Amino acid sequence: MRESVNKNIREIKMKRFTKIFLLMVCALSLIVFSIGCADKGDESTSTSTPTSESTSESTSESTSESTSETVGKLKLEVPAADTTSFVYNGSEQTYTIAENDYYTVSGNKQTNAGSYTVTVALNDKDNVVWADDTTDDQTYTFTIAKMQLEKPAADETEFVYNGSEQTYTIAENDYYTVSGNKQTNAGSYTVTVALNDKDNVVWADDTTDDQTYTFTIAKMQLEKPAADETEFVYNGSEQTYTIAENDYYTVSGNKQTNAGSYTVTVALNDKDNVVWADDTTDDETYKFDIAKKKVAVVWTKAESYVYNDAELAAPTAKIVDVNENDVALTVSGDKLDTAGTFTFTATLDDGNYELEGASCEITVLLHNEITEFNVAAEINCDETPRINATASHGEVKYYYSETESGEFVEITSDTVFAAEKTYYVKAIVAAGDNYIGAESEVKTFIKKHSYNENGKCEKCGAYNTAGVTYAYSEEKGVYYVTACANDVTEVVVLPAYSDGEHDEKPVTYIGFEAFAEKANLVKVILPESVTDLGGGAFRSCANLEYVSMTGVKKLLPPDDGSRPDGNKEYNNNFLNCTKLAVVIVGSGFTTDTQQFISTSAVENAILNLYVDGTDNAVLAGNNNMWTGNVFYKGNAEKCLKWNFDDNGNLIQGPSAHDYNDSGICSVCGAYGETLTQGVNYVYNATKDCYFVGSNKNLQVSVVNILSVYDDGTNGEKPVKYVDFEAFKENTTITKVILPTSVDSLEGSVFFGCKNLEYISMTGVVTMNWGSVYNNKDGDNNFRNCDKLKYVIIGTELSSNCGQFNSENVPATLTLDLYVDGSDSTVKLQGNNALWSGNIFYKGDGTKCFQWSEIDGEIVHGATEHNYVDGVCAVCGKKNAMGVIYKYNEAKGVYYVSGYSGTNPVVKIFDTWDDNEHDEKPVKYVGFRAFMDNTTITKVILPESVDSVESMAFWGCSNLEYVSMLGVTNLEYASPYSDGRNNGFRNCFKLKVVVVSNALSSNVGWFGCGATDANNKKILDFYVYGKSGAPALDYETADANNLCSGKVYYYSETESAGCWHYDENGDAVLWA
Repeated sequence: MRESVNKNIREIKMKRFTKIFLLMVCALSLIVFSIGCADKGDESTSTSTPTSESTSESTSESTSESTSETVGKLKLEVPAADTTSFVYNGSEQTYTIAENDYYTVSGNKQTNAGSYTVTVALNDKDNVVWADDTTDDQTYTFTIAKMQLEKPAADETEFVYNGSEQTYTIAENDYYTVSGNKQTNAGSYTVTVALNDKDNVVWADDTTDDQTYTFTIAKMQLEKPAADETEFVYNGSEQTYTIAENDYYTVSGNKQTNAGSYTVTVALNDKDNVVWADDTTDDETYKFDIAKKKVAVVWTKAESYVYNDAELAAPTAKIVDVNENDVALTVSGDKLDTAGTFTFTATLDDGNYELEGASCEITVLLHNEITEFNVAAEINCDETPRINATASHGEVKYYYSETESGEFVEITSDTVFAAEKTYYVKAIVAAGDNYIGAESEVKTFIKKHSYNENGKCEKCGAYNTAGVTYAYSEEKGVYYVTACANDVTEVVVLPAYSDGEHDEKPVTYIGFEAFAEKANLVKVILPESVTDLGGGAFRSCANLEYVSMTGVKKLLPPDDGSRPDGNKEYNNNFLNCTKLAVVIVGSGFTTDTQQFISTSAVENAILNLYVDGTDNAVLAGNNNMWTGNVFYKGNAEKCLKWNFDDNGNLIQGPSAHDYNDSGICSVCGAYGETLTQGVNYVYNATKDCYFVGSNKNLQVSVVNILSVYDDGTNGEKPVKYVDFEAFKENTTITKVILPTSVDSLEGSVFFGCKNLEYISMTGVVTMNWGSVYNNKDGDNNFRNCDKLKYVIIGTELSSNCGQFNSENVPATLTLDLYVDGSDSTVKLQGNNALWSGNIFYKGDGTKCFQWSEIDGEIVHGATEHNYVDGVCAVCGKKNAMGVIYKYNEAKGVYYVSGYSGTNPVVKIFDTWDDNEHDEKPVKYVGFRAFMDNTTITKVILPESVDSVESMAFWGCSNLEYVSMLGVTNLEYASPYSDGRNNGFRNCFKLKVVVVSNALSSNVGWFGCGATDANNKKILDFYVYGKSGAPALDYETADANNLCSGKVYYYSETESAGCWHYDENGDAVLWA
């Protein structure tokens, strides 16, 4: 502004200078002119020299012209007003006016809220004016508004008394003061917030009133302390009833020492500020019981109290776990100076104890003894024993035993003593009411026979049994051997016998341990009448070498009541007969338990079995004395065959086969272990086949059962079954492969094979209760096979009883069935808890429910399909999802014939395979396929579908959306039927129909009754193309009267009146 003014002044001065300069030039010219005129003479002078008047006039004009220039006043623009909105902030604020040297600003600096006048006055009103040529002072209104503060937010904290000062939090601010917001005790308080300067600061609602808030501190709530569940028992020390420690309450009465019942009190310390959780303040009380300590009294007394004319010592007592110096135990009772019953009692004088077993009862009996005992040591077989004895008290009775350490039995008038046998006798007096029993030393006697030359006793007619004892069975009407004398070396058991009471009858049985521990016994020949051994029969006959028992066909558990003595033992008949080398048994001899066993290790077994026939001998169980060789009667030149020579001596063929490279014996044709893996095969003469026998101890992990076998005697025959319990509890086998010739498992075959993982049994069709070959319990073939995973079966398997069960069924089931085929019939009844229920079929092991074997390992697909849009993502199997596909034989295509699903959205597959006609395209929707279906709302037809037949969707009242891009021709003439029309009649909610741009029809498809109230004409066509419209019959009144007439065309980019596919694949209009 100042620069502009200075410029104006410079311009004025320049004009003045110019004018003065011109005046000076004019004056100089006049002077020169005057001098020139003077030089020319008078005329010139008179005519040229101006008069004084004229000179004066001229000078006057000149002077007048030079002084008539005027200097103007400086004009200033009025300063602009300050548009700032001023609000009080506690500091001085300035109303801003542009600075200028030609005016002065006043009143433009203020602090407090209010309205002020700012004045701008010209400093030199003579020379400076405003732009409007005025010089009045300019004034402006300077307003500072009051500061507005938001009222502070209330503190939402829920305050609870905690013993410390608590603060109701109000946001800090210099413009107000908070009071009353710090409190300690429970109660309700008022917090006040007051503005510090109400002239300059107001609340946001333009008020200045103090703001108040309610500050509530709730009383602290304490859970009532839990009772101490300890069962206190007096222990001599102070005990504490434990109440959880807390600063807000005081516990009293909780420390006690003596047994008794006490009250523990818990009182709140500050009931004004602290209450219990139920809002009460009453003192809580607890019952504090200290039980008496139970102390066991231990009595010390004699094993028996027998009075023999001298007073007996009374029992003593002491207590356990108590210092006897701290308590006094007193025992009271009568003297023991006669026979009778006495009671002694222990007591304490300390009430903190309760005695257990505080009383003791003593019975005192009179002394007794046998004073005389006589026995005749030897008597005749027809005499009764001569025995005599006396005693101090009571009646003497006589007892006998057949062994010195055996059980003694009372001798009565009915007692019968056998001849040639030593008996042990003693005299016994039973204890009486007031005296003890007495027993004599043991003495013996024997009754002797008087045999004639026929070996028959002259006195009693008894047989000379040569040290063998026979017994008669009344029930069976036979005799059996019960014992043998120790000194006998060779025994020939009688085939028949009479005990003098019964007629002569056959001897059929060797009783339990009849020959046990006969160290001198070397050779035993049993007649064929003897068919059974009663267990331990020859136990520990250390020198026994030869036994012939051709009548014994089996050593198995006997049937109830089948034996003469009722005994059920049947094993260990030759236990520890370590020199036994020859045992001749009957044809078909069988045993399933240990018979020929030594309790010591056997390094070189010498025992061979010689079968008196050709039927297989089955020797299962632990028989470690046996070489494993079984010789059969026949041509003694062949392997494992034997016979008698002309002198009656036993001769035999080779004990081992000579196998060729094929594993077949060159001598007899038997199969060797290279073929059998050590599996025991047995010949069944009745069925003329072999079966897998006992293999409980087979030490082979992977077992391949042969389909045919030759034992060297019966020729090559098929292997047909696995015998009962054949592999029971074999823990070695992990994998077993049965040939298809094996068609039966006879029950409990693999029971307890806990490491078995794999079984192939494609030839086994049934596993029923009554097994095929033995008619035994056919169940539990795989019981407790807890690791079994792979069971390979044929296309058919059934069982009417449990097979795959366990006592410890795992949480995760791993046992699956693998069918060696593409389909199967599996019917498993009973308990099969180990089976997962999964069945896989031979095929592609990567596909669902299929399996294959790769490098000996089974691989299988998933156990359920993972359907995505109806197609399994794993194996590609399709799920019809309620759509019914049928095959048109004439056309060689599939079509949709119906729908039984519940999903409102139906997607039709472009191909189908019904497992009968291979995979082929789905070509059309059949007659009335979806008629009157009120569930479906949306149908997607693949482009393979080129026709919709008559009334296919008639009456689908909730159908809204149909895509049928493959359908272009809906003329009445159909390639699949005699005619078609009205496919979508009465589909009143149908809005969207996606078609190609070539759809045409000469008959009605999208129609309804002409007067139908439901017809809202909402059906629009979405054409997959840029042009064209469905060519339909719109002239016939109700042919296609559901159609709105609107047609939309496909566009991938947003375009008005066009449609596109959204993220769900649905046809939608562009916005």
